[in-house]
Amino acid sequence: MTSGKSLQSLLNIFKNIPNSIQELQDFALEEALKLTDSKIGHFYKYNENLQQLRLLSFSQKVFQDCSLNRHKKIRPLDEPGICTEAIRKRKPLVINDYQKSHPLKKGISDYHINLNRYMGIPIFKNNNIVAVVGMANKEEDYTENDLLRLQIFMDYLWEVREHKELEKELYQIKQVLSPKHKPQINTVKNKNYTVQRSTAQSITSQNNARYKLSDMQYGDLTKSNTRREILEATGKDLLHEISMDFVKLLETTALIFEKNGDYALGLFASDWCRFLNKASRNLCSTNDNWEAMQSGHWLCHESCWRRGAKHAIDTGQPVDKLCYGGIRIHAVPIQARGTVVGAISMSYGDPPQDLNHLQDIADSYQVDLASLWEKTKSYDSRPSFIIDIAQERLYTAARLIGYIMERKKAENQLHYLSYHDKLTGLYNRDYIDRELNNLSGESNLPLSIIMTDVNGLKLVNESYGNETGNQILTNIANLIEEIIPEEGIAARWGGDEFIIILPKTSKKQAENISANLKRKCDNLQVTTFPVKMALGVATATKTATSTKTKNSLKETIKSAEDRMYKNKLGESESTKSDIIGALLATLKEKSDETEAHARRLRELGLKFGTALGLSRAEKDRLSLLATMHDIGKVVISEDILKKSGPLTEDEWEKVKEHPEIGQRIAYNSDNLNHIAEEIASHHERWDGKGYPRGLQGKEIPLLARVISIIDTFDVITQGRSYKRAVSKQQAIAEIKRCAGTQFDPELVEIFTNLVEEC
Repeated sequence: MTSGKSLQSLLNIFKNIPNSIQELQDFALEEALKLTDSKIGHFYKYNENLQQLRLLSFSQKVFQDCSLNRHKKIRPLDEPGICTEAIRKRKPLVINDYQKSHPLKKGISDYHINLNRYMGIPIFKNNNIVAVVGMANKEEDYTENDLLRLQIFMDYLWEVREHKELEKELYQIKQVLSPKHKPQINTVKNKNYTVQRSTAQSITSQNNARYKLSDMQYGDLTKSNTRREILEATGKDLLHEISMDFVKLLETTALIFEKNGDYALGLFASDWCRFLNKASRNLCSTNDNWEAMQSGHWLCHESCWRRGAKHAIDTGQPVDKLCYGGIRIHAVPIQARGTVVGAISMSYGDPPQDLNHLQDIADSYQVDLASLWEKTKSYDSRPSFIIDIAQERLYTAARLIGYIMERKKAENQLHYLSYHDKLTGLYNRDYIDRELNNLSGESNLPLSIIMTDVNGLKLVNESYGNETGNQILTNIANLIEEIIPEEGIAARWGGDEFIIILPKTSKKQAENISANLKRKCDNLQVTTFPVKMALGVATATKTATSTKTKNSLKETIKSAEDRMYKNKLGESESTKSDIIGALLATLKEKSDETEAHARRLRELGLKFGTALGLSRAEKDRLSLLATMHDIGKVVISEDILKKSGPLTEDEWEKVKEHPEIGQRIAYNSDNLNHIAEEIASHHERWDGKGYPRGLQGKEIPLLARVISIIDTFDVITQGRSYKRAVSKQQAIAEIKRCAGTQFDPELVEIFTNLVEEC
């Protein structure tokens, strides 16, 4: 039934089945033209549910003769045109004199070229029209044999096409279900992660050479990355591998941006994206990529960054928008520890089908419309479920990159904390211990060590609190960093000790640095505390005949420590006295504890001590206690100490802490530790209802019982911000009233007799 010509066309199809569906469609149309001796032709796929035609292929002659800028790749069934009549009539049609009036001619569309003869046939599948093919402008009339040859050829062709589509979908499904192939495994590594990938999928393999970071014309975009947060935390190879999980499903573009817009990755996998990206890059008139990105003319960059990734970064939400190139961009923010650090995006969807839209793109990108049209034909559509899976993988990729960055940051932070002091930011002792071997070489000699110690820091912590002590340490660390030379190493050696290692520094140079540090510390003051430091210097040198160090570094450190401790012993008590003086000055400023009050207590205490028959040493202790008994109030807020009204419960609890605070201060001073117990007990009561420990009777130290009576008498007679003064007789009456409850009754009798006689 078929001629040899028809059989040859079928044989050509089966012998040379093209790789892609589009190539198959183009090849089939050319064979159909030869088979029917036609000059021009078209091939449409038909969707019966939508009543819509989609152009699959047309002959090259159409490009030359038709008004392509008005041509539509998708057209409705009710649009005028001879090709739609074969579908409407559901049968082949032949018009051998197209210029004459014909009942099947429903009008001519705007883009129609001149036709002399026309033949069109619908292609059926299960009684549904799935496509229509049209041939035109044969030199002779079309015959029934032409119709038969074309019908048989196209029916077979459609079977081949469907098999090709099925193969493609099966391959895509296989890619989804089995994204990693087991044979020929390569390993991609960075410092912290290992990812396996098949050679066939490797973007660096020859089989996938089209998956590149960027077009070679303008180089690797990641080289312009200045932020490098994502790029360095994850690594280029791993970013490739993560992105390929969705890129290979869509054969499209994947981009990863740092938060500032720098590229961490740029994959241009589809011909459409590569073509337009290269074209818009050429519009920038510069060889510098950074300048090109700032120019606003690099349309693909503008689409992917400003329309997609930047919006996702700014809002912290996914973005889906149409790009300048006519396909869609889906961008997802990358978050690490709850903070947006960048974005990852992919392009998806078919290129525009409408030639009006294509013309606009061609104008914007300054490319030839025919070339752009060819790129639309080479793009293989993806089923919607494949796009959905690719988007899911995009979200997974964003989460994975964020997780890797979190891990990397945690590891970096852990490494930093392992060798740095958390408070001051200086290196810690572990770092120095690790570096000693590296520093012991001859090239570092002479090597000097400066050891430093903050005098009286424990007393400051007890008096002002740890926050003040920490501020002192931080300020000293800052001073050390200011004065040491660039090659010097500073570390916090212990609680209040620092070490400075000075390679290639003589002892004299080190002593000058030490003196400079001490001078700066003497001028440093935190609150009212005068900062004092003890320092020790030692130097490791070479002998005249040996390249070995005269002393090992550990011995040098020990020598510097010994000298520091020797200096500390000579300065410690002086420093503590200065601190105590500063504490008393602070107390006088923020409370009613005036020098006059302390003087009256000392004078009255001396008389009371004599009446009690105390020794000279005990009276000296009582005199010191008269001055220092309320030293613990230095840490209490001035607002509380000078409050005129009654204290709240919380404020009163705060006030009740001062005896124990004062005790701790006294224990840290050699000049005060012998009255520490009395300071802690001066608010205890004879009946056991005092504070802080609830001592009663003679459990309370004698001098504490004495100072309690004297202090109360002076407060009553002199007055306070919260209580007016009363007469001596009223004060004596109050003291007597509290005998046996608040005060020792025996001491009250002796004291009241004493003051009545004065």
